[in-house]
Amino acid sequence: MTCADPIETIKNFQERNSIKLPTLNPALRLLDLHNIRRTEFHEEAANNISDLLLAKIKSLGAARTIESVQLLEKQLEKSFKLYRVPSIRPFVLETLKQLPKAPDRYLKVIVTDREFYDSCAVTVRQQIWLKNDSLYIDAILPVIDSYIDEKQKVMQTVDQSPTNYFTCETTKSRRQWSQILELMTMVGHQEPLYRRLNNVIRERFLKSADAIYCSLRMELVMSAHDLNIESVIRSDPCHDLAWCLDACVRDKHLDAQQTIKLKNILESTKKTKAEVIGDLAMIAGDAHVIHFLCSMAIKVLRDSALHATGQLPRELVPLQLLLRLLSFGASAHSVLSTNDITALQNVDAVVFTKFLASFTTFIVEDVIRYELSRAPDEIIDENPASDFLSDPSEEMLGFLKTDMTCALLWVHYILDVLSSKRRVSDLPGIMRYLKALPRLKYKVSFCDPWIHLVIHRLLQSAPFDHLLSTEQASHFIIEEYLLKGLDRYPGVKYHLLRIVHLLWSSVGEFRCRLILDKIAPE
Repeated sequence: MTCADPIETIKNFQERNSIKLPTLNPALRLLDLHNIRRTEFHEEAANNISDLLLAKIKSLGAARTIESVQLLEKQLEKSFKLYRVPSIRPFVLETLKQLPKAPDRYLKVIVTDREFYDSCAVTVRQQIWLKNDSLYIDAILPVIDSYIDEKQKVMQTVDQSPTNYFTCETTKSRRQWSQILELMTMVGHQEPLYRRLNNVIRERFLKSADAIYCSLRMELVMSAHDLNIESVIRSDPCHDLAWCLDACVRDKHLDAQQTIKLKNILESTKKTKAEVIGDLAMIAGDAHVIHFLCSMAIKVLRDSALHATGQLPRELVPLQLLLRLLSFGASAHSVLSTNDITALQNVDAVVFTKFLASFTTFIVEDVIRYELSRAPDEIIDENPASDFLSDPSEEMLGFLKTDMTCALLWVHYILDVLSSKRRVSDLPGIMRYLKALPRLKYKVSFCDPWIHLVIHRLLQSAPFDHLLSTEQASHFIIEEYLLKGLDRYPGVKYHLLRIVHLLWSSVGEFRCRLILDKIAPE
């Protein structure tokens, strides 16, 4: 120091810059008597002042008046240059958060400092994302990837569970996933960010054809509905379709009012852009919606056969809408990749007149065989069950290979058959459906969530009446079906592991070793 008397200089500095409060010195002496150090007092006082200042900044932000905004802007102008100082940074961050719109000059500085950027409130980062698309993409992609991974884990678990992918949670709880809430927090009320998020989901779906992206699209629009984000809801042309289908899935029912509404939505959609139609197809392509539509269609066909209504499939009015929606959702990837909107049209008439006519015949045969299994011996002798066990015709197999709607209905009827109590007693009847699984369009029976659902139903049978305990079924399911899809569809290994883990006693040591050898890492 250049001063003549450093001690005196320090004393003068302290006097000039100390708090000019008459009651302070007596208070400090009292603190000295209690052995409270001045640094402790300073820190406590600074913390209290900080809390008061932060509360004042928050109250100004809540006021939302012109005067309060001006005060916040002045506060930011004075403090922003000190944002690197740890004790000052909280005030800068809170002021930025409370301002309705931060000036661009501050946002540009924030972008250059990653640590500061990460510390900013999401409302501040939203303003940056609106101008910097790459930062927004960097923010949302890890959350989307986490969502996809978690969904796959549900389907690929090897542990025993009484529930499956479709029954483990409600429609509303699916929208409470942390990833969904985080994405909606990132979007906030910013319609451009919501639109960009949907663009990313659409692009990912186009590249992967993974239907989980359809579920994500569905859950985001319904999350916006739950959170009552009006700006987002109004901007999303998929909201009405999603809302109606969500109610159907939740209630497991399609009433007359919903039927009319869905028909009107589909008719009005014909006049919209191809991209919007693609998004609507993604909503209908949500696995939970597909599962509901297939289950309802099978129920309509089975009830018609069981009650001998005498109606042909094409005369079942509810079935027409169900299959139209099913065809629309099942072709979501094709609609987006080709801009072909013909999927919105009514289902091809030959599906009703050819495939469903033969399919209904199979269902009637199943009903007859079931009744014969409970009939007296003399009736069985006159009407052997083998007379009511037709093989699928080449025409029928052709539909399964070329039409996704037919393939999905086939899978769901297998689920319906497997969920009954006549598995082993009607083994030939079950096998005629199982044998067609590897031949379905796009090999859908090897893809989740449908393979997950088939294996789950297999595992849910009674321990002494298990389908895999029979040689014929065990050989086909493991060696002709699952193992043959292992190379092309790596996810099959999880379902094989689940069988080994839970049904090793039914499958037998030989097949367990065969499975483990096939799926062992090289």
